[in-house]
Amino acid sequence: MINGLNRLSEDWNQISELVCYGYGRRATRLINRINRDFRICMVIDNDEKKQSCVYQGVHIQPFERVKDKLYGKKIIVTTGGGAYFSIKESMEKIGLVEYQDFCKYEDFLVEWYWKNQNKVVLSEVFMCITSRCTFRCKNCNQLMPYYTEKTHYKYTLDEIILTMDAFFSKVDELASFFIIGGEPLLHENLAEIIEQIKERYGEKIGYIQIITNGSIVPWQRLIDMIKRYQIDIRLSDYTAQIPYLNKYREVERVLKENGVEYSTSKYEKWFDVGIPGREKTDFETPETIRAHMIDCGPCHMIAEEKLYYCGTLFNAEKCGFTYLKSGDYCDLADPDISQEELLNYSLGNLKTDCKQTCGKCFGKSEKNPRVVKPAIQM
Repeated sequence: MINGLNRLSEDWNQISELVCYGYGRRATRLINRINRDFRICMVIDNDEKKQSCVYQGVHIQPFERVKDKLYGKKIIVTTGGGAYFSIKESMEKIGLVEYQDFCKYEDFLVEWYWKNQNKVVLSEVFMCITSRCTFRCKNCNQLMPYYTEKTHYKYTLDEIILTMDAFFSKVDELASFFIIGGEPLLHENLAEIIEQIKERYGEKIGYIQIITNGSIVPWQRLIDMIKRYQIDIRLSDYTAQIPYLNKYREVERVLKENGVEYSTSKYEKWFDVGIPGREKTDFETPETIRAHMIDCGPCHMIAEEKLYYCGTLFNAEKCGFTYLKSGDYCDLADPDISQEELLNYSLGNLKTDCKQTCGKCFGKSEKNPRVVKPAIQM
């Protein structure tokens, strides 16, 4: 296994302040965590609408305005995976060096906290609680339309707790936790799942979000749990493609009337990741596969007491399209798996050939040319 915990230059260990590049939803959650240990001296974002924002007295500024002030500072990029590469290119053009002057936020959290506080801190993981969904979206990157009556799953509360216990037996802190499906509101015990997760692991999780397509009106007990534990709701709006606007508006009305804050996401495009195990990709060497894996950016999934590098990979196995062996995933229940091994796995440094994990998928990065319209129904 490659050791990915020695990429940052040694002077990162002496820092007391950071520059954050990116001020989206992910960034604000991460910044709120990081500012416990560091002074955020500058926040960069190129969206003009955000440049009127102020974070704890720090004005959000565009890269071109502050680029001459970045020399000698340490910068963490707090954007999504796809945007990182254009940001990386712009910083390298002015002479800044990756891992010496700047890095992805995931890399920083994993390496800095392990080296300086002996803590396992991960940025985010997803848990898919059911494969059932109200839609059958072509090109769903979680492969939900391809489940059959024999392969569909819905985890019980006990199974979810077992996985969470195994995960937090090795992880000290998790910045963001996402509950997804399928459609998570199809799980009748979602309120109890939230309650147990928050009561048992709330001190270790910075932020919890439920991602729903807004096709199911939340019931009162679920609303009560969402409000009690300040769970964030994200509505994926597919009403431009699927005729369910009335239902979507009803969901919004119920959330507003109950004082539940929520955010919305509309997608102009999706990336067709293919069907791992059924479609042939054109990655020819281990080097090109690994580069593809890093470019894509992981959406780590936990299930069945295991950590999977990618949710698509997990669902491809559950659908029966591919077979994973030990080392393709991180077995959280195995007492012989060390915290350092888990951290390396989270960074993509696998014990096995990454062809099995990422060589069978076209990925979700901007380098995937297979761009499709979102939520087209099968």
